[in-house]
Amino acid sequence: MANFNSVVIVGRLTRDPELRYAPGGAPVCSFSVATSQRYTKEDGAKAENTTFLDVDVWRRLAEICHQFLKKGREVLVMGSLRQSRWTDAATQKPRTKLHLVAQNVQFLWKREGSEDPAGPAAPAEVPPKEEE
Repeated sequence: MANFNSVVIVGRLTRDPELRYAPGGAPVCSFSVATSQRYTKEDGAKAENTTFLDVDVWRRLAEICHQFLKKGREVLVMGSLRQSRWTDAATQKPRTKLHLVAQNVQFLWKREGSEDPAGPAAPAEVPPKEEE
């Protein structure tokens, strides 16, 4: 049987990203994304279900995310799910947590006065050369 682990989410950051460095020196950026699903209940009432997912981004993309992302900004994140397991020190019970390890992060907010998405890939405007 084949294995496949791929996730794509769109949501807003719930907190500013935090940058730290792994023991080997690789940068790691962590943030949390909230994604909501709106639906109508059987009785016709509108409802919303929000899911919060912790995201880890590594290496150069981690530095870019730390530089440009802020709480409230909308992002698309593609990556894979990882599960952390540990024993709770207080209760001695096993604990688990799913988080998303990002392979690609796309910034979805708009620059003020522009229809183009903001982000580090957007080149600075170069003034045209004056004719001689």
